[in-house]
Amino acid sequence: MKVAYENNPGEPFDKAIREWARLFNEQTGGKGELIAYPSSQLGSKKDVIEQMNKLGSPLMTLADGAFFSDYVPDFGIMFGPYVGNSYKDIFKLNQSDWYKDLENKLDAKGLHIVSKDWLYGTRHMLTTKMVTKPEDLKGLKIRVPNNRIQIEGMKAMGATPTPLPLAEVYTSLNLKVIDGAENPIPVLYGQKHHEAAKYLILTGHVENVTNLVMGSNTYKKLPPEIQAALVNSRRSSREILD
Repeated sequence: MKVAYENNPGEPFDKAIREWARLFNEQTGGKGELIAYPSSQLGSKKDVIEQMNKLGSPLMTLADGAFFSDYVPDFGIMFGPYVGNSYKDIFKLNQSDWYKDLENKLDAKGLHIVSKDWLYGTRHMLTTKMVTKPEDLKGLKIRVPNNRIQIEGMKAMGATPTPLPLAEVYTSLNLKVIDGAENPIPVLYGQKHHEAAKYLILTGHVENVTNLVMGSNTYKKLPPEIQAALVNSRRSSREILD
């Protein structure tokens, strides 16, 4: 099973995936293998989701309510600015009957959430100009992932949202196509965005809890013991990494 993501090697998410892969292989006695494909090697998040959903490719990727809203609109609220006071509020919401209903609807649309409660981080901004108040964001082109809720959220904060794949942000900052980007600090640092945008604005606008998702049909084809190992090895990796 290929696990595709936009993060670079060495970022926390990349380390977590590799630990999960080790434990999965161990728990399946070598029958199951998760192969990491970092740095957008298999395309943008939207590309990968399309591959797994429409083509049935044996892939997994990290995704969240912002992207799931293309299939189940109500999922989008999970990425609304300042929805929770901390990631613990999001974890609690993930355990609700309301969230389970969204999961079931997403499964019916062809995407199965294998593992949730992945703490991706608190999202902040890096900008090329100092920002001390919301009005300072006016006219600044801030990169956001290509989904409706994050585009509308950034617009509500006063900036001009500019959707781009993560792999294109570094070049766009250097060419001054955009004036900033937003992501958790480890991602901003891992992608070297600080080399072109030196002002770190601690907005904390989204507590980013993400999920690992794969095509529903691909998941159903897996033997029950492999399905169980995917979930159980993830729990073990979380305990170790925590």
